[in-house]
Amino acid sequence: RTPSDLCGPRKTHRCHKPSKRCVSISFLSPTVITCTNCGFTLAEEGNDLHSRLSKLDAIIASLTAERQRLQAESDAIVYPILSLPTEITTEIFRRWCVRRSRSHPSEGPLLLVQICHQWRQIALHTPELWRDLHFTDRSSVELFKLWLDRSRDLSLNLAFESWDIALTGRFIEASIAHSRRWQVVELNLPIDFYTTLDLSNVSLPILHSISLKNNYFSGERTVGAGTVLNAPLLREAHINTFPDLTVDFLCPRLTFLTLQHAIDLTKCIILLRGCPELVELALSTSGQGPVQTDSLVLPVLESLECDLTAASILEHMTLPRLQRLRVTEAETDAPQHAVLQNFIRRSACPLGFLSI
Repeated sequence: RTPSDLCGPRKTHRCHKPSKRCVSISFLSPTVITCTNCGFTLAEEGNDLHSRLSKLDAIIASLTAERQRLQAESDAIVYPILSLPTEITTEIFRRWCVRRSRSHPSEGPLLLVQICHQWRQIALHTPELWRDLHFTDRSSVELFKLWLDRSRDLSLNLAFESWDIALTGRFIEASIAHSRRWQVVELNLPIDFYTTLDLSNVSLPILHSISLKNNYFSGERTVGAGTVLNAPLLREAHINTFPDLTVDFLCPRLTFLTLQHAIDLTKCIILLRGCPELVELALSTSGQGPVQTDSLVLPVLESLECDLTAASILEHMTLPRLQRLRVTEAETDAPQHAVLQNFIRRSACPLGFLSI
């Protein structure tokens, strides 16, 4: 510095020892600021600074006391819901999360983990809250995998809806890794994805119900689309709006079946012969049936929904316990009337409801 440099923070003075660098300021007392080179003191500025610091200290002390008071009041509040035993809170969570386990942050277990630390810990340690997965292609695949991990080893109820084939593949790949835990599966996917879906080598030991829907059909026929469901415990299957989709069921305990995609009549008869325990059946058939075949007998079927056209399955069935028959599409010519009459006479069933 030059001799003209100023070394006071607010008041000007020339340093009496210009040969030295006048850069250090020392506080010899709370109210006096002294230059360590020349000994110049700034008593007035020291008093002002000390006064300002004292006021700030008083404000800080006041705010600290206020915070402690508010914290004490908050700690004194008793939340009855947080005083419940963990087992009761867990059961409340289970009942509340039924049909609410969606991937949106304001629904299901994702909402519970945002309330407080105690609820978050309970929710994260209750795998039953994470066994129901309702996802779309707008959800995160990483969140989907995290959800699967949090369900641990419990059976899964999976519902997935997508219009994006690429994202669909990522979700299905992640879920197939847990296929042994599938219990209920509902898929609503693009038709093009089903052309490559093959579950023939996928283990489905506890699958109870499956629903396959097509959310988009361009009008083009699907060639070679098909899948095999090897699920020994499967009880319900609903396959809707699939042109030329072939689904083979290796499921002898199937009791509820919907095939609403104009399945080939011959293939349909072969498939139904492997489902002797059917109770409810809804289907649409096409093509021509076999010229000669033994009548298809489903001994416990009670409800049937079908069409009465040239490809009607009624001509090939005997249903001794049928109680409800609903014809969704009917031709008015005499041969089809005869098919219906012969079916009722042949079955000798206790039919109580008929809708045409």
